[in-house]
Amino acid sequence: MSEKVHGGKWFNENNDYKIMDEALLEFNYSAREKFLKGIKEHNPDGTKGLARMKSSDLRQCIREEIIDAWFYLAELERRAK
Repeated sequence: MSEKVHGGKWFNENNDYKIMDEALLEFNYSAREKFLKGIKEHNPDGTKGLARMKSSDLRQCIREEIIDAWFYLAELERRAK
């Protein structure tokens, strides 16, 4: 098992599992809450929703989300310079 220094502390691969577990727990909680919020905002009466969207509309929504993510990343990188 290799060890690495990060921030003055020693880490090994076992820590990667802890990082993964914590990240997945946070994602599961955050993703569920965000999705439920979206349902309340966009489909409160159950007449709309992902299952009823046309594939072309889903594709466009993904494009828009990717564009947003690109600009969020660009701003983080700008701040890191």
